[in-house]
Amino acid sequence: MSTYNKKKNTDGGYALYTAIILTGVLILVAYATANLSVEQLLLSTSGSESHIAFYNADTGLECALMADVKNGSISAFDNTTPGTVRCNGQTITTGNETIQTTPTQASRVGGGGSNSSSIFQINIGTGCAIVTVTKNVVAPNTIIQSRGYNLCSGSRRLERGVTIQY
Repeated sequence: MSTYNKKKNTDGGYALYTAIILTGVLILVAYATANLSVEQLLLSTSGSESHIAFYNADTGLECALMADVKNGSISAFDNTTPGTVRCNGQTITTGNETIQTTPTQASRVGGGGSNSSSIFQINIGTGCAIVTVTKNVVAPNTIIQSRGYNLCSGSRRLERGVTIQY
């Protein structure tokens, strides 16, 4: 009688185990790289949107300066007479536009009497600027605050501001 010696194979499965571990590690590395790339993309996008908001604020400031200083003999923001601001192809007077503040309000340009503050909005491409001009009669100075936005409304709206006093 011949006996057949069965030898137990203990060498099998290591290649499969190594392949599974290696594949798992590569998937983790790929996920981490993709996640980092997405975060960098979001960061660079918000940086460019921030620039747009700043340039819109600067545009609003320049419009207000032009209407105040270069408007002839009387400022567009004079407390005694209503004024007009012309900028970026828009003509803005008291009450002719709705400003995207919370809550919304109507534009006010000059002629405020005891209210020495004017407020208006300039639409610039996809964004806008909301400008507040305060003429102080007691301490004769003017304060212009311009807040620029990359979008006029929405959840991804960024704000940058510029203020000047003279």
